Amino acid sequence: VVLMVSSAVISTTVMFWIARLSWAFSPVLNTGPILLVLGFITAIYGAVKALAQKDARLLLAFSTVSQAGLMLIALGSGTIVSELGFIAHLFAHALAKAVLFLCVGAFNAAYDTSSIAAFREKIWRTPLLGAAAVIAALSMVGLPLTFGGVSKYWISAGAYNPLIYWGLWIPNLFTILVMLKLIVPNTIYRREFIGPHPQITQTIPRYVLGTLGALALLIFVGGLTSQIFSNIIGTAYPITLLAALNKAAEFMQLFLIAYALAQMAQFARWKATGNRLTASLTKSLALPDAVLAIVAFVAAVILIGWVTGGVVSGGASGGLVSSSLVSGAG
Repeated sequence: VVLMVSSAVISTTVMFWIARLSWAFSPVLNTGPILLVLGFITAIYGAVKALAQKDARLLLAFSTVSQAGLMLIALGSGTIVSELGFIAHLFAHALAKAVLFLCVGAFNAAYDTSSIAAFREKIWRTPLLGAAAVIAALSMVGLPLTFGGVSKYWISAGAYNPLIYWGLWIPNLFTILVMLKLIVPNTIYRREFIGPHPQITQTIPRYVLGTLGALALLIFVGGLTSQIFSNIIGTAYPITLLAALNKAAEFMQLFLIAYALAQMAQFARWKATGNRLTASLTKSLALPDAVLAIVAFVAAVILIGWVTGGVVSGGASGGLVSSSLVSGAG
């Protein structure tokens, strides 16, 4: 519960006050470039550290760092739509991460372990626990119709520069890899158990499962009521059917690429068994080969998008979101 509150509430509060300070000083200080650089560094660093973990709680903690970087990128874009995406992602991330931390906490109480290998292998013994974790993970990676899918769509739609738009593939691809490692068996690590498999020591209370079910349902409610959310914030930006289909196609591309990279990394670790240098790297970093492949792939995508002049929708900076929230700061 402490971890859930820390990730879902404290990190959200910190990001909100960073946003208000950025908007307050925007008339005299252009913080956009600084926030963009810090955002990309934070997003990549947090995701790489998350991939290096074997404890589910640490993985989720570093994943929060990575998502904070994504929100900094949204702030750095400085457009009306990206600001809307920032505010939406504050709520979407808090909701999804609360579900994931609660799932890991309930699993730890039941099996007396928070190992990632044990979590993803045993979580399906309790179907509702597994379903809630999957729904939250899908929201984290930006599946359309989820709250996270809506917020990430607004963040990318508000990117005024093609480099920012295509650069957003980096943290999104890393997020999918992190969630694959946490949820999907037989990826990233194939055999991690040392000694006997953990056995259940106590049943998960029904009120915990009921809370997880209600929070998981809210993830879809947030995604399906995005128009109402944008109207409440004061920046109406409807998501058309064509935009939703394009986002779904982009999501499937990213997911397939991430899954292929995960399998390639697993094969590389198997081949490197006799190589002392590579074996030491794979012990300290979960996906060294995949990280290099991601950087090369995204660099190529950014270059292609820049050369071809990728279609990116933008907006005027200093929009209704920032002005209304800054005016309420005093």
